Amino acid sequence: QSDFPGFLRYNNIALLEEKKSSDTAYTLLLKLVVRAANDMRKNNPQYAQSKIVPPGIKKTLSLAMPLGSLSFTKEKPPSKHELSMLYNRFSFVAVAIYLEPVEANVKSRLANARRFVDFRKADDETRRACIRGVMHLAILIRHLGLALNGVLEWLSDMTNVLIDEYQVSDAAKTPAMVPRLKENIVVSIQLLLGCVRRILETSSMDPKDNKHKYPDPALLQGRR
Repeated sequence: QSDFPGFLRYNNIALLEEKKSSDTAYTLLLKLVVRAANDMRKNNPQYAQSKIVPPGIKKTLSLAMPLGSLSFTKEKPPSKHELSMLYNRFSFVAVAIYLEPVEANVKSRLANARRFVDFRKADDETRRACIRGVMHLAILIRHLGLALNGVLEWLSDMTNVLIDEYQVSDAAKTPAMVPRLKENIVVSIQLLLGCVRRILETSSMDPKDNKHKYPDPALLQGRR
């Protein structure tokens, strides 16, 4: 079944270091990249304590990065197999941020991730995968102690799309279509709110870390 890898689903960064029989081929590739980066840092004093990745790993990341946006739309929704391409893209962004936890890299990776699909035109399943993807990235960014500005802007844009569509459906003059349309929008809004709650609850991806960091108050702001 297509889904995010375990280290994201279970909020456990240590799982990036472990081989699991359930790992997909792409997840194994990402774990190999992480292992290579760790080994290179250990063997290169210049990068041992640096947050910048060594040039060799930067090149490997560029080779491992899935290319191109995905044309998943309401008119042409993806199959469950095709949806794995979106999960892989989000997983790559998570690993790239983890290996180079600096603001410039986070900003660049999030900008790239937002181009994977057009949320406004996307089908319901793709939208829900995007919402979950943003949640996982936000939890990772909180774990790394970095600013959530880019994620908050992304969540806000998603919320605005869903609210706008709900208001349009509420005023629609085709009653037969309205209940189904509104139901899908409501489910996506509920998922988005649940994901924000999980971001608030999860300040670390280290199971041994019992300290809870105070969340960014902007997560509780309403629509402007």
